[in-house]
Amino acid sequence: MVKLSHNLKVKEAQRLAKQVNQRFYRLEKKSVGLRESAYRYAQVETNKEKPRYTTNINKISSMSEAELTEFMLSLRKKVESPSSTIRGLRGVENRRIENSIYVLNKTLNIDINKDEYINFIENGGGKLLNKYMDSKQLVKDWLDKRKQGITTKEFIRTYSRYLDRVRKPFDQADVEKAFKKIIDKKASIKRK
Repeated sequence: MVKLSHNLKVKEAQRLAKQVNQRFYRLEKKSVGLRESAYRYAQVETNKEKPRYTTNINKISSMSEAELTEFMLSLRKKVESPSSTIRGLRGVENRRIENSIYVLNKTLNIDINKDEYINFIENGGGKLLNKYMDSKQLVKDWLDKRKQGITTKEFIRTYSRYLDRVRKPFDQADVEKAFKKIIDKKASIKRK
């Protein structure tokens, strides 16, 4: 292993800090990944809402050898983290979706199309999955209702309407009545 001089370490630390700061700026500009690990850890480390690391050569030079090594390790972790770039976040998100589909296909014995599932998540299904319900049951209900002619947007809107009611506990029968009204309305339109 090659041992770097203090001056070379300082320059490398400055380069890494600039790289991490640029990545965080890009994430902020696109408003993505701000709750993901690299950015979140940096917020905790820097105690700032918009984390930035010093690139000031004098401040970095004044660090002790141990502080400089720790600083560089912290920066290198963020540079190597997939959650510090937009492309890396897309890869992480894609793996999460593929894993979800795999688990749902295995446990529910159904075939879910990736594009349809992404559409479901992006149109509000992700909020429902994260906030309210057993994900397997919700996806099963969604797929069943689609077979009955309910669109993804209608499904999410109807479920959300009932789940957001604070005063009244969630009642599956109420949701089923709402879906029946939508199906009946669609059937009456088709008859005309």
